[in-house]
Amino acid sequence: MNNTARPADRKISPSAALFKKVLQAFANGDLPYSDVQSHLERLLNSDAPPEELRDVLQRYESIEPLPAYAHAEVLRVLNEAMVRAAASNVDSDPAPGQPQDSQSAPTSIPTPVPEPIAAAVEARTPQSATVSAVSSIEDRIARQKADYKALNHAYERVRDAGSAASARTIALTAELAAIRTALEAEQDRARAADQALADSIAFGEAARVRGDEARRESERLQMELRGVRDSLAARDATIEQLRLSLGEREDRLAALQADTATRMSAIDARASVGTQIEADLRAERARSATLGAELADARTALQAAQNKVRDADKASRARGAALAADLASTHAALELAHSKSRETRKALAERIAAEEAAQSQGEEALRKSESYRAELSRVRDLLATRQQEHTKAVAALEARTKTLEAQVRAAETRVDAGKWESNPNPEITVAIDPPRERVAAPPAADRIAAATQWESGTAATIARFNAAETAPVVAPKFMGAAQFSEFPLFGSRGRWTTVARVAGVSVAPVLLAVVAWIFVHHAPVSENVPAGASVVAPQPGAVIRDCATCPALTVVPAGRFKQGSDRPEGNSAAFEKPPHWVLIGRPFAISTNAVTVDEFREFIAATGRDMRGCDTYEDKWRLRPEASWENPGFVQTGSHPVTCASWDDARAYAGWLSRTTGHRYRLPSAAEWEYAARAGGEAVRPWNPDGSGACANANVADQRAGHRYPGWAVFACDDGYVYTAPVGSFKANSFGLNDMLGNVFQWTEDCWHADYKGVPADSSPRTYGDCSERELRGGSWFTTPDFVRASYRNHFGANFRASSVGIRLVRDIAS
Repeated sequence: MNNTARPADRKISPSAALFKKVLQAFANGDLPYSDVQSHLERLLNSDAPPEELRDVLQRYESIEPLPAYAHAEVLRVLNEAMVRAAASNVDSDPAPGQPQDSQSAPTSIPTPVPEPIAAAVEARTPQSATVSAVSSIEDRIARQKADYKALNHAYERVRDAGSAASARTIALTAELAAIRTALEAEQDRARAADQALADSIAFGEAARVRGDEARRESERLQMELRGVRDSLAARDATIEQLRLSLGEREDRLAALQADTATRMSAIDARASVGTQIEADLRAERARSATLGAELADARTALQAAQNKVRDADKASRARGAALAADLASTHAALELAHSKSRETRKALAERIAAEEAAQSQGEEALRKSESYRAELSRVRDLLATRQQEHTKAVAALEARTKTLEAQVRAAETRVDAGKWESNPNPEITVAIDPPRERVAAPPAADRIAAATQWESGTAATIARFNAAETAPVVAPKFMGAAQFSEFPLFGSRGRWTTVARVAGVSVAPVLLAVVAWIFVHHAPVSENVPAGASVVAPQPGAVIRDCATCPALTVVPAGRFKQGSDRPEGNSAAFEKPPHWVLIGRPFAISTNAVTVDEFREFIAATGRDMRGCDTYEDKWRLRPEASWENPGFVQTGSHPVTCASWDDARAYAGWLSRTTGHRYRLPSAAEWEYAARAGGEAVRPWNPDGSGACANANVADQRAGHRYPGWAVFACDDGYVYTAPVGSFKANSFGLNDMLGNVFQWTEDCWHADYKGVPADSSPRTYGDCSERELRGGSWFTTPDFVRASYRNHFGANFRASSVGIRLVRDIAS
């Protein structure tokens, strides 16, 4: 995998250590591949064990993958050396049961019997019978040799005897010839027996080799069985955790049901209030006709009515904002209940395979979820109907306003003519400021322009509206008596100060109309506001969250830093050079934590993205098709960082968040990531160079992991976790960011390049190099001490998934 996604090297021989240095020099670009071949041949010629060299190659591949051609060629040479070594061992070692004495050994090396012939021999003659037959043949040969020696001695005695025993000599000669013939025949049979014995020995050796292979296969199967048992134990623990989690979720579901019932009662109450408001509106229309007649005779009453309408409009805006916030919170609560219901259904689906008894509870949860959906649909339909009714009411109110403006102009003309000498309406008491210079009422065009400017969202109006949105205002249903304070009429060009007390006048219709106008004309304020509107950018250090399930983001200030490293105490490599200055021209918001499992679950639920297939670790890294972000090979909760996410997956998640929230989410550039990790300093680690304090700042390879996987190179401390830890479990850096080092690797936008030559100086991502490989930063729970630093760079294919790789995002903010 990566240079920190593999365990550290175990103790190795000097030849293996030299081979590792050769590979490192080749990866750093300091050694051509031809020299790698020559070094490898010299090591193999010096009797270096090819098995150990291949282990060094495999471990190094986990740290710094070689190019494909180099890896294939080196592996081929090592495999051929291993085959030659195995053949040499077979030729040099005597077969079991074969005598090593030169006098009794066969004069020729037995030729191995082909496996089909050996099988046939084994089928015809049991091994014990073959051994006994060979022993008897050897005894006969020995006896015949002794007889032959005796005959030779006898022949010599007969020959010395001379002519006296010539007849006996001739007979003995004939007998000797016969015996020699018999002896040669017996020797031929003995040689055939020797050949059969050699064949049997070769067959026994082949059987021993097959037995060794069977034993190794049995040991491998036992190891796999132990792994399966460990996996089953982990799965049992996961099931137990799911049971506990399901119980908690059922309790939360019951609480949500009670809360939903309360909110639905409140909605029904509001519906009844709306009905009453509509009745009041009809009554108010009838009274408006009467008021129209009175306005023709009373200028002061008209001014008081206008002040009342505007004051009611202000209060209605506050009430509308409160209703909008309440509706939004109700909608969010229902959506949260729907989301939790999806989680409950999923958990129940997983439990069905293990517990049939939980099926009834799952079905009940599904029925409740469907009822929530139906209730939510009903509420949405009701709101749509109310919005249509409010739109109609607004249209009627606008028509009535035009009529009132015409009456106002007529009344102003009469007042200017001095026709108001008394108060014709005894129910209305008017107090007018002392005489001062009369200011003419602005023309209708100016009043319309002022109203348009008020609706377009000037800075002052937006500030008042935002204050009204946050104020806990509760408007009464009826206002039996209302006292209106000073209010600017027709913008800033004219002002009348009026105090009026109105008895028995209902303002509910006005409130209803204004609330409808707010719902129709005022959308939630977002970052993409119209030109000319006031936007307040978040300050550095602020934490923002665009939705309940969106990642929390911390605003990082603009600045300047030196990227890369060339100091020996930092163990800097060629890919960290040359160091160079980078300018961060504007603040940006970066994930406070790595994206969690719960946050990522919303994306999967919305898109249905298939993310099965992930490299997980158990003594070594291997691809598991069934592994995924939900099953990374170890137990996680919703607060753990999500893993098994490729660069393509991370980009898809950022795009979905951008579409959902209306803000631009993206992966950080490598420069932005390193700037955030260094947090305004120059150190590549937030702890002492000797490694002390590492476990208080990051989840890395520690003593606990070393006990689980002996042979790892680890920090001399215990951070409490072997695999991932819940986000925020360790100290934050000076920018307030958690887990910038350790826990999980994090993708960046940059294409991979072997060094910093030609890198952009403005923190933009590098778009040249090998763009099929993308840069990762930060290290993980697997990372050994040499590779945990802010300047360290790694790279994987864009579609690669591993249980040590997660996601951290950046969100652009308005300047």
